[in-house]
Amino acid sequence: MSYYLLIKGINGFGNMMSVLNVGYHLARTSKRTLVIDWTHPEWKIGFDEYFTFKENTVKYLELNKFYEKVANKKLETYPKFFKDNLNKNLIDLKPTIDKDNNYGEYFDNCIKYAEKKKYDIIVFSYNWLAYNDIKSLWGSLELKTPYDSIIKDKINSLGNYKAIHIRNTDIKNVNLYWAIEFLIHNKDKTVYLATDDNELLSKLKTQFNNIVNYTTFYDDKKPLHIGERTIEEKCKVNIDTLTDLYILINSEELKITPIKTTPYMTTFSMLAQALI
Repeated sequence: MSYYLLIKGINGFGNMMSVLNVGYHLARTSKRTLVIDWTHPEWKIGFDEYFTFKENTVKYLELNKFYEKVANKKLETYPKFFKDNLNKNLIDLKPTIDKDNNYGEYFDNCIKYAEKKKYDIIVFSYNWLAYNDIKSLWGSLELKTPYDSIIKDKINSLGNYKAIHIRNTDIKNVNLYWAIEFLIHNKDKTVYLATDDNELLSKLKTQFNNIVNYTTFYDDKKPLHIGERTIEEKCKVNIDTLTDLYILINSEELKITPIKTTPYMTTFSMLAQALI
């Protein structure tokens, strides 16, 4: 008999990794097979296109294979409204979770029922959880070909470098004194600037000729992680996101947005900081 823990991704990459982080450890302790559904509109293409797990880290089944295994089987699912909606994303189902279950109770029950094996499938999601022991999850992941070599080549092309992350579209910085200070202090060093704001990037590059960025921007000027994209564009956005993260965490020094300069800290910055 197989028992599954199906992770439903929601919101941006930082949020999805925090949910996966908790789900990964829960799958291991409960000895459930981990399944990951990242077909949420902000990631769209899914987890299995980009990642796989190293051997002997966690029992894992790709999403498409999972659907094949559970098709036409009478399996007990928690929460029950997922029984006929396993392939739906959280944009459609999150309001139902909020209406039919206290969110805190839902989270607690997922953990409790995962251990007890009362349900064949536990569908687990949350808006944001935590990065406790995130390096254990990160160390178990492998980037698939050709993305691994694409990102490695970009990192190698930078030589010795420092990095900074500025999210400045849907989360606006009150001011950028901290970024300017960092760039002035490192004006003789290559600095990779990861940002979702092309106008800000262009402005800073006119002031500092040591800035490097590999992101593809689009004419609609919408935040990259939430704009409407074709499949090809969305894949490029996803790879740019992963490239930025790997570059940030492999830098000699990383500067992220101070919480006092924005309404709230970005999970992408927090994730990068946690993985250093």
